[in-house]
Amino acid sequence: MNYRHAYHAGSFADVLKHMILVEIITNLLQKEKPFFYLDTHAGQGLYDLEAPAAQKTQEANFGIKRLMAQPKIPQGLARYMQVIKSCQQTATQYPGSPLIVRQLMRSDDRMVLTELHEEEFAKLTVLFAKDRQVLVQHQDAYQALKALLPPMPRRGLVLIDPAFEVTDEFTQVIQGIKEALQRWQTGIYMIWYPLKDKMAVANFIRKLTNLGLPLLNVTLQIFPDEAEGLKHTGVAILNPPYQLAETLRKILPELWKTLAPTGEGGYKIKFLNLR
Repeated sequence: MNYRHAYHAGSFADVLKHMILVEIITNLLQKEKPFFYLDTHAGQGLYDLEAPAAQKTQEANFGIKRLMAQPKIPQGLARYMQVIKSCQQTATQYPGSPLIVRQLMRSDDRMVLTELHEEEFAKLTVLFAKDRQVLVQHQDAYQALKALLPPMPRRGLVLIDPAFEVTDEFTQVIQGIKEALQRWQTGIYMIWYPLKDKMAVANFIRKLTNLGLPLLNVTLQIFPDEAEGLKHTGVAILNPPYQLAETLRKILPELWKTLAPTGEGGYKIKFLNLR
C-alpha cells in the first residue's frame, strides 16, 4: 500500500482526521490568545481528486465525495464541510491539514510545516510562498519535534501524520512524543494511524496511555474486515481540549452512518487517563 497522501486524499481516513482537526482548532479559537500549530508530515497541502494518484485508488469516493453527494449535510459535519469548501478553488480539490488549519487561523496565530519528501516539500513551499504566518521547512518530522518545541505562543497543537511506510513507525512516534513532552508537556498532540495490525495498535495506545496524560482515542471502520485496502483508521489525541470527547460523541454516529450506509464496521470513542 502506498501511503503518499495524494493516493488517499479525501478518503474516509482523511475525513475522520480532518473533522477532528477542525474541532480542535475551533476549540483553540475560543480564547483570544494566539495558538501555534506544527504539522510534522505536512504533505503538499492541496490535492486534485481527479489526478492519476487519486483516481488509482478511488478512495475519495467513499469519503469526501460521499459526503458531498448527500442532499443534506449532517448537522455535526457542517463546520468541517464549510472549511473544506472554503479551501477549494475547484470542486475537484481537497485540502490537506496545513490548508485546513490556515483557513481557520487568525492574524496572530502561527504555523510551522515540515516535510521531508522532496516533491511534496516543493509543492508545499509554492502553496505558502507569500504567507508570512506560515514557515515551511524541509526537515525530518521527529527532528522537528526536538528543534521546534517549545513554541511561541505556548498553546497549540502538533499533528503527527506519518506515512507508516517503515515497520517501526509506531516506535518512532512514541519516542518523538516523549521527547516533545520534555519540551512542551501542555501542548495538544494529535496522531493519525492506520488500524491494520490490531496488536501493534493496542501496544501503541498502551504506551501512549502510560505517558500519564489525558488521552482520547477515536477509531472508524466503514468496510468489512475482508475488504482490501485500509478498512479501519484511528486518531489519538493527548491533552485533548475540554469537551472534545462530548462533541465527537455527537458527530461520529452521523459520520459513520453517512460513510457506511450499509452498516459495515463501526466507530469507538474512548477516553483514557481521565482527570
